[in-house]
Amino acid sequence: MAVCVTVRAPAGRAAEVVAVLHQPAPLLTRAQPGFVLRATDQDLDDPSQLFVLVGWRSADEQEAAFHGALTPLRDRLRALGAEIEHFRGRARAEVERDARRQRHAPGTACSPRGPNVTRLHHWRGSATAGLAVVTLAIFTDMLLYGLAVPILPGYAAGMGVSDWAIGLLFGSYAFALVLATPVLGWLCDRTGRRALMVAGLFGLAVATLLFAVATSYLGLLAARLVQGVAAGATWTAGLALVADLYPSKERGRAMGIALSGMTGGFLLGPPLGGLLYEWGGYSAPFVIVAGLAVVDGLARLLLLADPPAREQAHPPLLGLLRDRRILLASGTVALGAATWGLLEPVLPLYLERQLGMTPAAIGLLFGGATIAYGVAAPAVGTASDRWGRRPLMAAGLALLALALPLLVLPQQALLASGALVLVAVAYGVSQTPALPELGDAVDRYGGGGYATVYALFNETYSIGMMAGPAVGAAVASAFGLATAFALVGAVLLAYVPLLLLGSRQAAGAPPAAEPDG
Repeated sequence: MAVCVTVRAPAGRAAEVVAVLHQPAPLLTRAQPGFVLRATDQDLDDPSQLFVLVGWRSADEQEAAFHGALTPLRDRLRALGAEIEHFRGRARAEVERDARRQRHAPGTACSPRGPNVTRLHHWRGSATAGLAVVTLAIFTDMLLYGLAVPILPGYAAGMGVSDWAIGLLFGSYAFALVLATPVLGWLCDRTGRRALMVAGLFGLAVATLLFAVATSYLGLLAARLVQGVAAGATWTAGLALVADLYPSKERGRAMGIALSGMTGGFLLGPPLGGLLYEWGGYSAPFVIVAGLAVVDGLARLLLLADPPAREQAHPPLLGLLRDRRILLASGTVALGAATWGLLEPVLPLYLERQLGMTPAAIGLLFGGATIAYGVAAPAVGTASDRWGRRPLMAAGLALLALALPLLVLPQQALLASGALVLVAVAYGVSQTPALPELGDAVDRYGGGGYATVYALFNETYSIGMMAGPAVGAAVASAFGLATAFALVGAVLLAYVPLLLLGSRQAAGAPPAAEPDG
């Protein structure tokens, strides 16, 4: 496969354009066979490959415009090179799968025992299988998280611990995730996705066992810490694998499907945990999760395979932290997580005191909102593939800011339910495009840092979930819930122009990446 990119250059400077585009950093992180760059000062026949360098007046203006125009052009060519390498990797994977299929075809010496094994070989390592396994892994992780919500507070209180200690128990999950995720992201980019996914499953199994046999507060705390580390491994490696398997134009839809696993686990976890606790006692919910973990483990072991090895570079962590697109997407994630985190502790109290809703009714209300988010996520991801990530993120933040005050206006439970569904959809519109946006930003560096950037996603999401309830509850206690929602809405609206305007990189090419190996 040969790809030729033609650049229109100023008269007499075609050779200089090619030279400058390769300096000071290489155009691509590795030499790309079949990638040809040429320049011409003639009119081009193919408008799709036309990059125009505008004219100028004085000599100084000429040089400034010439070199200034080359900087964004170099960025576009680097992104194109990463996209070419991605498709080349997928083509190699298809060739390898075809070869395996031929080797194991019926009647050959290497034929497996039956057609089911042949199908397994065909599925193993495919993009569809990878997305299905990641969705199941996220579902299992969030199911365990949700199961603990109705069980742990009462079980821990029976041990004689204080409310503060129970709050610490719940917060330890995010604390462990924040501490472990940077290391896990660094390891995942260097050791592969499958190994960390399997390690995350092992951590989940250990956490489930610790929960089931815990007879002391320290035992529960240890289980919660292990659960947080396991979640960091699963989310970081899983999202990075989805980014590996799907190109930018399909990544939003794939990320939306993966997030639907979170919705299903979180929606099913609390009611299932309560029912199993009443039916079989404290250990019963965790035994059920252990059974699901076996299925999840078989899927990870049999269907997951690391994407074909490709020459790529690992972007430096400081370079990612300075990237404006990554910072703005991470800020969107943190604001969205903090907003939703604010609702969980304060809105149920308001609904119970002001509208007289029972805990069961409040649970159904939040369940309906969760379903709305789960339905919206894949659709929003697909829309971001077509219309762009940042416009949808900005629209979601604006809609979230306008929808928050509606939660305290209605005096009927049905209207409150509708307002919360609107908030959940707005939350999905703002958050879902952030995942593919982070992957697209890494593509500019050659695609070698997906796990690192999704580790950053886990960090910002966890920080938002910790800060939102603490700060929001304090403001609501001092000034009232309506004022708290209005202030949060003002912050969200203030971030919208920053997201739309600040994402236009004024700087040049990304910093040089660290060589692979």
